Amino acid sequence: MNAAAGPQSELIAPETAARSIAEQLGRGDIDGAARDLAESVGRLIRYLDEHPGVEPPAWAVAAPKTADLPLMWSTFLATGFAYALQSTGRAAPPWMLNAPALPTETALGFEPSPRFREWLRARTPEVFRQKNLLSRAEDWSIA
Repeated sequence: MNAAAGPQSELIAPETAARSIAEQLGRGDIDGAARDLAESVGRLIRYLDEHPGVEPPAWAVAAPKTADLPLMWSTFLATGFAYALQSTGRAAPPWMLNAPALPTETALGFEPSPRFREWLRARTPEVFRQKNLLSRAEDWSIA
C-alpha cells in the first residue's frame, strides 16, 4: 500500500455522501443527514490541508449520479464540496459551482431568528452566500 492510500481511504465521495444523506432523510433524521454532509466535506478539507499542492482523487470530487436529493440538500452538498476545494486553494468543478441557488436564505436543519440570521450571514463564506445558504466555515471542520 502506498502512503497516499491511507489518507485517501478516509475521504467520502459526493456519491456516497448523497446516498447516506438520502437514507437519513428517508428515516426522517435531518440531524443525521447534516452530520453526514459535514463529515464528508470536513474529511475533504482535512485531507487537502494535510496535502498542500496535491489534487484530490477524481472519485472524491465527482458529481453524484444515483441519489435524488431535495434541492436544499443537493445545493448544500455541491456547495460544501466546492467550499472544501476553494478554501484550500483548489478549483471546484462545474457541477459544484452550477448548483442552483435556493430561492430564500436557508440554514441547514433550522430556521434562525432574525438576529441570529444576521449574525450567521456575517460569518458565512461567500461561496455559500451566493447560493442563499447560511453556514459558518467552522461548521465544516472535523476533529
